[in-house]
Amino acid sequence: MRFFIKYGSLFIFILAGIISELRAQVYQFETFNVEDGLSQSQVNCIYEDSRGFLWLATYGGGVCRFDGVNFVSYEAKDGMAGPIVTSIAEDNKGNMWFGSTWGGLTKFDGKYFTIYEKNDGLVDNGIRSLAYDKNTDELLIGT
Repeated sequence: MRFFIKYGSLFIFILAGIISELRAQVYQFETFNVEDGLSQSQVNCIYEDSRGFLWLATYGGGVCRFDGVNFVSYEAKDGMAGPIVTSIAEDNKGNMWFGSTWGGLTKFDGKYFTIYEKNDGLVDNGIRSLAYDKNTDELLIGT
């Protein structure tokens, strides 16, 4: 019985020390909305490029680039293929590619926009998904 009292209390002391050190991880989340510079409140996808920018494809506001502080919006008036952007990819040269629901595919080289549509060889102007294969240097397009 003495053994249990002596070592039992030691066990409880150690267990209490371990439990006090176990805490749930706390994550700090920050939300952004239209008032903060996001062009539209519904985001279809998010992509982080090789330079560390976050690109947000929106449902009606084109695409937004976020540097951690400020948003820059690119819409049809800037050269985007359509306002509802569904997918984002980046190629080996750093070009950004954006798929839209009915406007086709947009390539952005950081300065200029180029739009590719059905008459340029796409199967359909409605782009659902994009994936870039770095090994083969090919853009895979889901319509």
